Amino acid sequence: MIRPNVLPRPTAVEVVLRRLEQLVAEGKLPEGRLPPERELAAQLQTSRATLREALRLLRSLGVVESAPRRGTRLVNPWPLPLQLALPDLPRLANPAEILEARLALEPVLAALAAVRSSPTDWQRLEECVEAGRRSKSLTAFEQEDREFHVRLAQSAGNHPLAFFSALLQGIRDEATWGELKRKDLGSPGHREAYVEDHAAILGALRARDPESARERMRAHLLRVQRNLFGGTPIKPL
Repeated sequence: MIRPNVLPRPTAVEVVLRRLEQLVAEGKLPEGRLPPERELAAQLQTSRATLREALRLLRSLGVVESAPRRGTRLVNPWPLPLQLALPDLPRLANPAEILEARLALEPVLAALAAVRSSPTDWQRLEECVEAGRRSKSLTAFEQEDREFHVRLAQSAGNHPLAFFSALLQGIRDEATWGELKRKDLGSPGHREAYVEDHAAILGALRARDPESARERMRAHLLRVQRNLFGGTPIKPL
């Protein structure tokens, strides 16, 4: 007996994404700002846990950003890949593998940014560096640290690479990273070292020195790797 083709039922997260997309298309999110979590979950007829998973995916794709006291808002157009089945990287890859991927990608982005970034891009990156220096809490520092890497990727002038970088940055919200981040950023001198790394990378961009930008980004990520996992640094590809 030949069974008819049956489309798989959408998951709860996919349903939420489609409903959110409809709200965007109908212009029901003024200035791209999302309502508070409890209110939005009720509006979308879903649980808060499912909503959080959907927003996590959107953050990974660089579609929305969240910040303390500012809430969550749309920052980029809704991407077509959401209509497709995306790999669930947090479940497929462990933190060490994610960092290995960042080591392969972000030095290239830094080199491109040294050639293509503008003074406006430098100013936006400088804001992240200074905010990182002033931040008092782990959450605030983590926000500025991630924002630096996202803005640098955007300044590199390559949309596919920036997309993959945003996907990797979004995974930092996963629960499996929580204890690692607390251990790392709570250790004496680690935050300060990361801020100075960022400042050095920015200096290489302003000097239009792609090789220096590449090596400074690589040195920064190797420092992160050493602080998180110890062991032997990954060799250059």
